[in-house]
Amino acid sequence: MNIQPSTESGEKTLTSIIPNVSKTAPATKVEALRPFKVVIVGGGFGGVTACKYLKDNPQFEVTIVNRTNYFLFTPMLHEVATGGLQPGTVTEPIAEIGRASRADFVLGDVIKVDRINRFVYAGARSIEYDYLILATGSETNYYEIPGAREHTHDLKTLKDATDFKDRCITLFEGMALEDGPEELVFAVIGAGPTGVELITEMADFLRQVVSRYVSRAPAGKQVRLVLVNRDERMLSMYSKRIQDYARHRLNLLGVEFLFNKEVVRVEAGEVFFKDGSSLKAQTVVWVSGVKASDLPDGFENSSKDKIGRLIVNEYLQLELDPYVYAAGDCAAFTQNGSVLPMLAQVAARQGEYLGKNLERIVQGKQIRGFQYRSRGSFVSLGRFAAVGEIFGIPLTGFLAWFMWRTIYLFNFKSNKKRFNVAVEWTINLFYPRDITRLS
Repeated sequence: MNIQPSTESGEKTLTSIIPNVSKTAPATKVEALRPFKVVIVGGGFGGVTACKYLKDNPQFEVTIVNRTNYFLFTPMLHEVATGGLQPGTVTEPIAEIGRASRADFVLGDVIKVDRINRFVYAGARSIEYDYLILATGSETNYYEIPGAREHTHDLKTLKDATDFKDRCITLFEGMALEDGPEELVFAVIGAGPTGVELITEMADFLRQVVSRYVSRAPAGKQVRLVLVNRDERMLSMYSKRIQDYARHRLNLLGVEFLFNKEVVRVEAGEVFFKDGSSLKAQTVVWVSGVKASDLPDGFENSSKDKIGRLIVNEYLQLELDPYVYAAGDCAAFTQNGSVLPMLAQVAARQGEYLGKNLERIVQGKQIRGFQYRSRGSFVSLGRFAAVGEIFGIPLTGFLAWFMWRTIYLFNFKSNKKRFNVAVEWTINLFYPRDITRLS
């Protein structure tokens, strides 16, 4: 497999080692005297799903590299941030996932990819590859707004969730003191799924747990939850019926709305808007957008979109390099004239596609280009309520909530984790949320 033609001078270049480069065809089959080496960079939905679908295939030696030793179920971080689930419940060790898929796991950051000689460098280690799958994920996009990074919380990592929970508990403990603040304001910037789910969980958190502290606080003290958005719509990817239901639900939970408010600056304790107004808030959460995570060295000249995603062809290959694939939030894949959204479901479907089709590629079999069809998406609105769509059918209320929980439960990789989550969810129906402060 590792046959690498060279130029007349003997110096190899990227284009000189790629046979039959085409934007519309997969890499040419080459007979191998050993298993094909597949390196997966990133242990999110795209990476671990690709690993899963390469399992039990002696044609491949799979190595998955990630900066943490666990897979994080990011769609449920808002429950960790509000005491609904324990931090360990939404994680799964990548070594165990890899062991089930006959894959090696390397802990570390990939700092460089040598695409000419096909090596990945993770710390002091060099890992050879025949095929490389980049699934490096995304990070919070602050849009270069002054103070946004420094003075807000985000919700992308396990530490983000636990830090936010600790912050909330500390503030509520302080509010119960005689000289504590008269008012606590929590502002969530961004009315997409993450922002809506977080603020509804905050409302439940307030009702179930924080009342313990507030009931001991001097009279007249209050807590406000404010949802901020730059336009007048929340959950804009859904129909008006679903948006209206969600807004009604948040109204019942006591959430305030500050819509058509574009943030231009954030300072400690205050958010400033383009229209000259501002909001004083002790805690601000920024969930207003994401961008692709920084890529390792070796992709400086690759084509990217405006938020740093690698532009891929219909086979999820990089332009001019059919041995490198991108999946999930780091991939800009265009379908029907639009780039697919940065969703866990998209990443998982792309990982599944790559895992299944690499075998066909190395065997020289015909493959089809990637096509995404949503199997449904849901947004939790607190206890016993959610909104969403499945196969284009809108759902609201308890049925949507039940389906949301069922679908998320079976997206965990192991039966052990599914059992753990189901047990914790059941306990939460009868007991208040956990208020342990970890810091």
